[in-house]
Amino acid sequence: LADKNYEKAESVLLSVEEPRPDEVKKALADLYINLGDLKFSENKRKDAVDNYKKAFKSLDKIDVETQQKVEDKLIRSYNDIANFYLTQKQLDKAIATLNESNKFIDNSSAHIKLAEIYKKQNKMDQAIEQYQSAYDLDTTGTAALYLGELLVDKGVDLAKQNNEDLKEIDGVKYMPIYTTDLFANNNLSDDEELIKNSKEVFAAKYPDAKIVHCVVPQK
Repeated sequence: LADKNYEKAESVLLSVEEPRPDEVKKALADLYINLGDLKFSENKRKDAVDNYKKAFKSLDKIDVETQQKVEDKLIRSYNDIANFYLTQKQLDKAIATLNESNKFIDNSSAHIKLAEIYKKQNKMDQAIEQYQSAYDLDTTGTAALYLGELLVDKGVDLAKQNNEDLKEIDGVKYMPIYTTDLFANNNLSDDEELIKNSKEVFAAKYPDAKIVHCVVPQK
């Protein structure tokens, strides 16, 4: 590897019969990481992805810390490819790239980017699903705020479109009350977190409004 003769180094390392010792697997991973970084610097993102994938697999169960770094490189490369397709207005290819990213490594970044695409296409249910997936993977990230805001907006839109479904109590119309929580699946902490985030988004958007009660929208 010192003289950057990657092809020869790969041939030598792959000639070691299976099961390969961990030091050989680590050397292969280092080779593929270097190749991936080289291709990334040359703006050859797809080639970078191919090499990072090989490195990721070579590190399985032998070096978790380095594997995490490779995972970050992979996600960044996939996102760059998706961004390129978005600039070219090739939404189908961008969506396919992000789905491929999630298939290899389920990650909140790809889910959020997918949600943004679906949101722009006015496919709100699909956007909510993607934000929900991102939130499930990272409850501390921005997905919670985006999800809360979208659910608030959807609730307002549904109220306008389906006014006949609202229940009137003392002259005030409310959303129907559901007896089964389909969102949290009996995990009340999920409800509490979603309500907390939704209240923050709603209060910021409608500062003069008074929040009387919160319910979790159901499908």
